[in-house]
Amino acid sequence: MLIDIRKRLRGYDKWIPTEAKILSSKLTEPEAGLRRSERSGTQNSRDQWQWHSTCMIGWKDASDSFHTAFYSVSEISPLFQFYEGQTVSIRYNPVNPGEFYLHELFIDRVSMTVGNAVDLLLYSTIVVAIIFMIWHHFR
Repeated sequence: MLIDIRKRLRGYDKWIPTEAKILSSKLTEPEAGLRRSERSGTQNSRDQWQWHSTCMIGWKDASDSFHTAFYSVSEISPLFQFYEGQTVSIRYNPVNPGEFYLHELFIDRVSMTVGNAVDLLLYSTIVVAIIFMIWHHFR
């Protein structure tokens, strides 16, 4: 329901649906075992414990021009299962055909954001509880 409202508000419902072919898929190992200097620095702490897949997709627009783009997901995403040669359903912007919307990628990003917010709330609660116990102990 909320996703459908967002689609309409952002205009994705007016974008043209098509099938994009996965042109390449690269797996990246978890970074948890790497030294800090070896890590990419682009992933949050939850992601460094997971495998990642970076895929290049390609599609043709209404004028038969070919476009490519990349997306990257962690192993908990349903998109992680896809590999070279398979297709995914996307929508592309008729004004800028190189711009695409992939519903599963949006869901992945929302769930990651919510998970990070929950983590932050949990850690903040623990810190406040510790500070309160210390303050109460020395009072």
